[in-house]
Amino acid sequence: MEAADLSKSIEVICRLAERAHARFDSGKWRASPGSHVVLSNGQTASPSYHNEHHVRAVTSCARAVFAKRESSDPFNLNGQLACWNAGQADASMSVDPLLLEFSLVAAFAGHDIGNISSPGAVSISGNSDEHLHFPEAAHYDSSTLYLRPEVEIRSADITARILDEVLTDPSTARRVQPLIQHLILQTVFHFEKVSSDELFWLFMQTVDMVGSYFFSPVPRRVAVAGLFNEMRVQKPGTISIYPFLTSLHYRFQRLVPDPAAQEAVLAIFETNPYGQTREKVFASPPQRSDLLAPLPFEDAIRILLEDHTLEHSA
Repeated sequence: MEAADLSKSIEVICRLAERAHARFDSGKWRASPGSHVVLSNGQTASPSYHNEHHVRAVTSCARAVFAKRESSDPFNLNGQLACWNAGQADASMSVDPLLLEFSLVAAFAGHDIGNISSPGAVSISGNSDEHLHFPEAAHYDSSTLYLRPEVEIRSADITARILDEVLTDPSTARRVQPLIQHLILQTVFHFEKVSSDELFWLFMQTVDMVGSYFFSPVPRRVAVAGLFNEMRVQKPGTISIYPFLTSLHYRFQRLVPDPAAQEAVLAIFETNPYGQTREKVFASPPQRSDLLAPLPFEDAIRILLEDHTLEHSA
């Protein structure tokens, strides 16, 4: 496929994914009483994390990192691509840099569709106003509830269906399908896992878990409140705010332990259009008792949504 055709196709894929997430979030999620948290003023909120803002953030971050790869390639995308191609038994399955960029963005566009879907048929309707249709989940789903990465597997399957519909060149679809499926499965999250020999694992993990906060207009405290709310609906319980907020910087340092590589990554992340800096994203909150102690999810969410001081380091 020509570059212009690939560019059009990836925009369609991103648009389909963002619309699907927005529809689920504004419809089924917010309509569910279980998603509502009562604030101090008596109003209710239904924050979420795996929504269209997160999808747009990771695709934008992936584009930014890829665009810098010739002058700064802290994730060794060029070398990883060479290894991927060397591992293909059929040379016709090799992927060039243009298809790598397409695959990285497409994988991030589809990587969380499994969080909002249930198994079933997938279809696309419309021409200039495309919409993705699939059985919606009862609430935001998570692979932590299963013995295997059900959500990511579902995301990969649905993304494959989208590719079949959107890509007009079967040979292109055949070349990128295995890579995109592999990329999506690299987003499976295990907090204690900070390294892997799997190709592109570090890139996918760092963009998804760290870069997404830089390329989003949503403040970190609000995004975390959304994640807590999804966790609360999946499995009610308690959580401590302070350790969770500080874990973002800690995880980044463990994923990218080399100081020079850290600086290279953060220099790219700080090119985001929202003014999100390392000081904001990695802000360390005060060690207050209400932030250190385990709280019911509802109380933790209420604090995160209402306390604007958490956007700055103590």
